[in-house]
Amino acid sequence: MPEILVIFCFHNRRAKTEACIRSLLAQTGLAQEFQFRFLAFDDGSTDGTADALRKLDSSLQVLQGDGTWFWARSMAKLYQTSKEESFDFLLLVNDDVVFKPDAVHLALADQWSAMSLLSNSEFEPVVVGKIQDPVSGCWTYGGQCFRNPRFPIWFASGHPGDGLQRVHTFNANFLLIPRSTALSFSLDGRYSHAFADIDLGLHMTRRGVPIFQSSDFLGNCPRNPQQGSWLDRSLSLRTRLALINTRKGMPFLDRLRYARRNGGVFWPLFFLQPYVRFVLSLVTDFGKFRGPSAQMR
Repeated sequence: MPEILVIFCFHNRRAKTEACIRSLLAQTGLAQEFQFRFLAFDDGSTDGTADALRKLDSSLQVLQGDGTWFWARSMAKLYQTSKEESFDFLLLVNDDVVFKPDAVHLALADQWSAMSLLSNSEFEPVVVGKIQDPVSGCWTYGGQCFRNPRFPIWFASGHPGDGLQRVHTFNANFLLIPRSTALSFSLDGRYSHAFADIDLGLHMTRRGVPIFQSSDFLGNCPRNPQQGSWLDRSLSLRTRLALINTRKGMPFLDRLRYARRNGGVFWPLFFLQPYVRFVLSLVTDFGKFRGPSAQMR
């Protein structure tokens, strides 16, 4: 029976984290087809999440942070720590996903199907879960495909239809990695929050790891809202400028690292792209704001 080590991090969203872990503990086939162990990172939560999770699973191991680690660094620490543990599969999850009852069963079946499709590969295949919006049912997170292999940093989402699909990188909302493959890689904790999962997927693709998006949706999670972020065009210019270089914005050093590592000879273009688009949106909005005033003079 395969043992799956589940790693995830959390910070002060107890209800969502509990719902996520409850959905995993309710998986079809648990204790008959596979078994779980949980390794988590508590980044300075003050809402009692860790205690609540221990009531769900008393064997839960929790590493402790101080509130400054955020996703990339927390998950990188967990990933590195996991290499000292015994497991057959490493499962990375985001704690805001509610998984379907047969998610893990389907992912394991997809992994075995992917193995049968490969005739010669140095690495065992990775399966990334396809996640959907709980209201619309539309694809929200999962596999990402190159729009053009010459530009390996611009992506299209994995196809939302049925069937196992080969992809080039992923969002790690649900990421199932066989032990032999997991031990050959690491998450880069030098990113301040985002980028680390996409970066890992691109590194895997360059090394020849087969990455497949699951044949069906495995869970529900809405997209992160733009409201209140640097992309929210209803906010003031000063507020948006202040938000863009924050951890949850588009921090310059993170974008620079990501572009240089993955953008090839066109990395300066990829680095500048979001900032150019941001400036153009500011110019457009400023023009709309100035227009009526100019007409009144």
